[in-house]
Amino acid sequence: MKQFLYHVHHVPHAGLSFDIRANNVNFLETKLSATFQKLEFESIGIRTEEDLVLTMARYPQVKIFPKINQNQDNSTGWIPGELGIWFSNYGAALAFDAVSINQSDVLLLFEDDVYLNVEENGVLKLIPQWIDCLPDDWDYLNLYVDELQRANYDLDEHGNFSDLICNNYSRTCFVAIAWSRNGLRKLIDVAHSGIMNPIDIQIFSIPEFYGYTLLPDKQGGISYFSELQYYDNSIIRSNALRINQIPEK
Repeated sequence: MKQFLYHVHHVPHAGLSFDIRANNVNFLETKLSATFQKLEFESIGIRTEEDLVLTMARYPQVKIFPKINQNQDNSTGWIPGELGIWFSNYGAALAFDAVSINQSDVLLLFEDDVYLNVEENGVLKLIPQWIDCLPDDWDYLNLYVDELQRANYDLDEHGNFSDLICNNYSRTCFVAIAWSRNGLRKLIDVAHSGIMNPIDIQIFSIPEFYGYTLLPDKQGGISYFSELQYYDNSIIRSNALRINQIPEK
């Protein structure tokens, strides 16, 4: 029987962002745990080069290359949090693979700034139905696409399955993802071959990943906290640490 596990990526820290995220995590955990089984795993926070060194020692099979894409402020190098997200997804994939019993099992990964519009349309009850609409060889279902990315949808390119699901048209914002067991194993293989861009951009660029999402007019069950978008964008535009030289293992 197919089982659904979930994990909410959250790393405690101080400040406005933490307060909002911590409250939201409590909300997410309450709603998710009522429907799905929690994956026992602790998210990985990387804020300094020392954090990165320790994490690389914990996961020696992961290779990190200099980041290909420039940042929003035209700077180069990894933003530490981008590597934290990569390692958190990688670690969750390993944890899931260790406890998953069936090939059809699903892992739901949410970031802590995701808001579930639960009362609006019962989105948690709909997720298993969405999964059932996917082709057998699916790797991931992107549960959230922001409004700007929705404009990328093209019927000829992205298709239309059951008037609900289509090929993924969002190259960013992997903030709420349903992963198949096979898709997570592909993610693990990518990490072992080499991380070279933020996880959403890199996975989207690999044609061997079969990714799907909801049609633009079916989006809305999951959204972002606008306060956190403003806060996080301010952090990215600031003189925060950039990692250009990858530490040796």
